[in-house]
Amino acid sequence: MTRVKKILPAAAIVWTLLTAVTFADDGETSEVSPVLESKASVPNGSFEQWSDGNPVGWKLHKGVTLAEERHRVAGSRSLDLQVDPMDKDPWPDSLMESVPFSLEPNTQYRLSAWVHMIGTSVGDLLFIVANSDGVEVASYRSGWSKNHPWMQISTPFRTRDSKQHRVLIGAESGFGRPVLIDDIRIDKLASSNVQASKADKDRGFTLFTRSVMKSLGIEAMLPSPAEMIDTLQIRMARGEYEPALLGLYALKDMKGIDVGIAGDLVGPSGARIASKDIVVRRLEVEMLPPTRPRSVKANEIIAWWATVKTDKTTAGGVYRGQLQVTASGKVVHKLPLEVEVLDVILPAPEIAFWVYHCESFFDHAYLTPELRKAYYRDMYEHGMNTVSVYNNADVDGSANVDFSKDTSYPTAAQAPEFPNDHPMRKYGLDTVVPWILESGLCSAGQPIFYLPSRGDVGDKPGYGWGGVPKDALKATLDGWKERNWPELVLYCGDEPGSNTGLVPRLKMVKSWFPSIRLTTAGIDPDVLGEHYDVWIQGEAAINGETLIKSKELGVELWTYNCTAPNNNMPFARAFYGFWAYRTGVKGVAEWAYYDHPHWVADENGDTTGSPGSRHSRVVVSPNGPIPTISWEAMREGVDDYRYIQAIRDLSTDAEKLAKKLSAEAE
Repeated sequence: MTRVKKILPAAAIVWTLLTAVTFADDGETSEVSPVLESKASVPNGSFEQWSDGNPVGWKLHKGVTLAEERHRVAGSRSLDLQVDPMDKDPWPDSLMESVPFSLEPNTQYRLSAWVHMIGTSVGDLLFIVANSDGVEVASYRSGWSKNHPWMQISTPFRTRDSKQHRVLIGAESGFGRPVLIDDIRIDKLASSNVQASKADKDRGFTLFTRSVMKSLGIEAMLPSPAEMIDTLQIRMARGEYEPALLGLYALKDMKGIDVGIAGDLVGPSGARIASKDIVVRRLEVEMLPPTRPRSVKANEIIAWWATVKTDKTTAGGVYRGQLQVTASGKVVHKLPLEVEVLDVILPAPEIAFWVYHCESFFDHAYLTPELRKAYYRDMYEHGMNTVSVYNNADVDGSANVDFSKDTSYPTAAQAPEFPNDHPMRKYGLDTVVPWILESGLCSAGQPIFYLPSRGDVGDKPGYGWGGVPKDALKATLDGWKERNWPELVLYCGDEPGSNTGLVPRLKMVKSWFPSIRLTTAGIDPDVLGEHYDVWIQGEAAINGETLIKSKELGVELWTYNCTAPNNNMPFARAFYGFWAYRTGVKGVAEWAYYDHPHWVADENGDTTGSPGSRHSRVVVSPNGPIPTISWEAMREGVDDYRYIQAIRDLSTDAEKLAKKLSAEAE
C-alpha cells in the first residue's frame, strides 16, 4: 500500500492542489470500514429496567444513578449519572460497572453509546470494556467536554483470549452536573482475518501501514489487505517533517523485535537523506519513546513511527533505502523505504503557533541548560514559532533590574529552598531569550509572550502576571529593546472573564507605555475587550460575533485550549491546521508543553508516575523530551496550515497571471 499525504503541492497546477486537500485524514488508501455483523448483549444497555432506584444489571461504586424519562434516545428511559453531592473532593467522580457478559475471543467489535452532557463541562467521561483478566480491551475518554445535546460516541476494539467482559462507566465533574447515557451497544464487526503470505508465515509476522492519525488503539483493528505493504512510501515537501506508521502483526510469539534505519536514503544524482534525519520511535499508547527491542505474542500488534526530515536544500525526487526488522539482534527482514520529495518549499506560517511553557512545573533535574535548550528546539521542530516566557528581572520595584537571574522567586534568605544557584533562579532573561532565539523560535517575526510575576520580598507583597511596578517595567522594556529582542507582549491577569477589577491596572500600564501590547486569556470582549490588544480566547469562544468585535476594536484574535488530553490527535491537528485557517485567528496555543512534575521517563523512554490532567504534550527524560501523539499531530496541523497557505498563494498568483494575460490579449 502506498502511504501518501493527500495535499500535493505542484506549483503549476492549482486545481490539483485544491482537489487534493483532505481535511480529516493523513492520507492513506484503505478499505471501507467493516460492516456491523451482529449485536452483542450488554446487560440492560438502554437502561429500561430498574429495581429499587438502580438500573438492573449494573453495580454503582460511586456517585448517584437516576432514571431519566424526559431526555432519551430510544425506549422510555436513559441513565442520569451524577456525582455524590456529599463528596468533598473538588473534582468528584462517579463509577459504575455492568455484570459480566460474553464476547468471542480474538474478535473485533465496536463499542458505542449515546451521551448528553447537561449544564457546564465535566472533567472526564469514561467508557471501558475490560476482560476477566482485568485487561482493558476498549477505552473511550472524552477529556474535558463542553455541554452538548445527544451525541453518539464509538470506538473499535479487539478481544483477547478471555470470554467474560464487563463495561465500566465513569465521569468526573467539579460542578456536579448530570451526564445522560443511553443505548450502550457492543457490535461484532464483520470477519477480517489477516491474510498472511507464505513469506509472512515463514518469518512469523506481517507488516502493514495506516494513517498515523489512527495510532491510538492501533491494536484494536487487524490489518486489512489494503494496509499490507512490501514498501513503506512517504511523500513530502522540502523543509518538512513527515511521519509514517509501520505496524507488525505477529503470527507467532517472538522476542526482541525492533525496527531501525539501515543507512542513508539515496536519491537523484546521488543526493542523500542522512540516516540521522530519519527517526524511528516505538508506539506505546499515546507515547512515542525511542525504539528498543520488544516481545510480542501471536495475534498481537506493535507499531513504530518513522519520521523523515528534509530541509529547504533537499533535492526533489525519490529517495530509496531500507528499514530493518530485527529479532533478538538478528536481521529477519529488510523493508524498502521510499521517500518522494516534491520540489516545493512550504511557506512559513503567517500566524503564531505556540504552547504554554512554564518551567515551574518541571522537576529541577530536568532544567539543565542542555535540556532547556532542547525543549525550545523541540518546539521549533514541531512547528511552533513563538513561546511564553515566565521570567522576571525586577529586583525591588525600582529601575535596578537584573537580567542575569529570574527574580520571580523569593530570595535565598527568605526561602532556603530557593538558593541563588537554584535552576529556577539561576537563569535570567539574558540567558533564556538567547536560548529561544538560537532554537529558531521567533525567527519569523512573532512576538514573545511575557508573563512576569514574583513572590513576596520582605515587606513588599508579590504580584501576579503583568504586575511589575512602573520603574522596573520601564527598565525591563528598555533593556529588552537595547538587546534588539523580538517584540514583548505583556500578559496582564489570567482568564479574567468580566472582572473589571483589572481595568485600573490595564489603564495605568497603557498610560505609562502607550505602545506596549497587552494580552491575556479568556476575557469577556464586551467588558474588557477594549483594554487588551491581543485576545487569547478559548476555542469555544471563537465565533462570528467575537471576530466582528475584534475587528471593530482593531485587536488581534488568538485562541487557546486547555482541555484536550494528549492522546487526542484529531483535535490537535485540526486546531493547529484547517480549523485555525478557517476561523482566521492570528495565533493558536495549547496548554501545555509539560505541566506535571511527577510524570517522567527514564533513559529508555519508560514513563513513571501519573500524567495527571494529560495536558502535557511531552514527557521529560534525562535524554530530552519524548513526544505524545498529540504533539506530533500538532506539527501535522501546522503543516496542513502551511499547505493550504501555499494553495491560497498559488491561487492568488494564478488569478493575477490570468488577469495579466487577459489584458495583454485585448
